[in-house]
Amino acid sequence: MSDLATWLDRIYTIRSGPEIEMGLERIRPVFDAMNVKPTCPVFLVGGTNGKGSVCAYIDTILRSAGYKTKNCVDVRTD
Repeated sequence: MSDLATWLDRIYTIRSGPEIEMGLERIRPVFDAMNVKPTCPVFLVGGTNGKGSVCAYIDTILRSAGYKTKNCVDVRTD
């Protein structure tokens, strides 16, 4: 796999099917209905495994670039 496009084609081919829908198309109507207007970039990390590691990587990358970060601890308050 030499480039991102090739890798994504492979992933979509392997993992797509009636049981798994790749992409965020199903979430868009929910986002629109919530009428949320974030004042800063937002990362949504979901899935079964690896969320903690992904968030730690994102946090490290942003902090090393000079950004301040805040981790969501409780979705009811953050």
